[in-house]
Amino acid sequence: MRFRARGSIAAAMAIGLSICLSSGALAARGWTGPTALTHDSITSLLSLHVLASDGTRLHIVLGRSDPETGEASLIHRRSLDAGRTWEPERILFTAGPRLTEVASNVSVAARGDTVVALFRSHDATHALLFTRTSRDGGSTWGSRVRIDRATTTLKLGVSGVTITPAGIVVAWTVRSTGHIFTSRSADGGVTFSQPQIMATTSFDFACGNPDYRDGLVAIGSDGMSVDLAWSDERNTSCGADKLYLRRSVDGGLTWKPRQLVPTVAGGTNGWPEMAVRGNTVLMLLDPLTSGQLLLRSTDRGRTFHHRLLDAGPTTSSGDIAFEPDGSALVTFPEIALSETGEVASSRLVTLSSSDGGASWSKPRLAQAASQAIFSPNLAFIGQTPVIAFERFTSPEFTADIFATTGTGDRQHP
Repeated sequence: MRFRARGSIAAAMAIGLSICLSSGALAARGWTGPTALTHDSITSLLSLHVLASDGTRLHIVLGRSDPETGEASLIHRRSLDAGRTWEPERILFTAGPRLTEVASNVSVAARGDTVVALFRSHDATHALLFTRTSRDGGSTWGSRVRIDRATTTLKLGVSGVTITPAGIVVAWTVRSTGHIFTSRSADGGVTFSQPQIMATTSFDFACGNPDYRDGLVAIGSDGMSVDLAWSDERNTSCGADKLYLRRSVDGGLTWKPRQLVPTVAGGTNGWPEMAVRGNTVLMLLDPLTSGQLLLRSTDRGRTFHHRLLDAGPTTSSGDIAFEPDGSALVTFPEIALSETGEVASSRLVTLSSSDGGASWSKPRLAQAASQAIFSPNLAFIGQTPVIAFERFTSPEFTADIFATTGTGDRQHP
């Protein structure tokens, strides 16, 4: 059985799995013990785009939703010491009578003193996409800026944000049409350009609902180069059969034609994760069969080679990032199931590459738990990796967020 949950217990239950209650956790050699970022069991990652590094500071943006009171908010926390300690949370948005929710899959990007939080909400008749931007490294934040407003009963699709020397670039899908858009800000997030349509996807990742289309976009950049990836065409196993890429070399102002990126027979879960450095583009996907799929291009996305990374038989979606020296790191959870299909334990593992993704180490343990680990988010402060992840801790399937910091002695092939 393939475990493809995206940080969501609902997804796990939908494929017949259940979560065991336990509280044990273990940090592996080379990683700190997990630091709790939340204690409320109602704050969720539900995304692999919520952790960002500006080189000296870490930023995490989280959505909080209380099912009992209906209260919802968006919070920001910052670390000045590579994830070992975290400042108190800052509230960036609070839902109210009109904008009633903070939708899951928020996103954050950081470059120098600029930090951008991208999030979705909705009112009675519209789905909306907003940013808030800090220009002092996360100490203070500017006003909320609306990027898009679509007349629809559906939420806007999964969104992403990146920052180049030319400004901020955001990407998202309008689920009612399948249109994928980008928008740019050249003034530090004060204003954004009119949305530019990039593609139309037919991927109805909510399996069986053809009106619920989402490209599950990933966006990454290095210098003025920006890469945008999205999924298309659902197969009979409720996975994505196709993956496309478009590249901009002028900070998102203009874009080259789309490229079809070969994946694997049987399809993937459709959630690409991306890391960009110079001419090299790395993407990580969760195949519907087994393992983790690593896609690598060394010619700016014109051609890709793929390989299946060593992994246990049951995994969940992971993350990928470049180190400042050009090395790369991958992280993902391995899930151990009981004979009755319950999640009995999980391991958060890493694989490292010292040659830009051409070769990879064997999986190495970072964290182990007797409950489910989901949604690892990876970032670097210098050569120090930090992973934020979600760990489910109660029979009501509530979760809290933790972070672990690499302490050295990580294995390269």
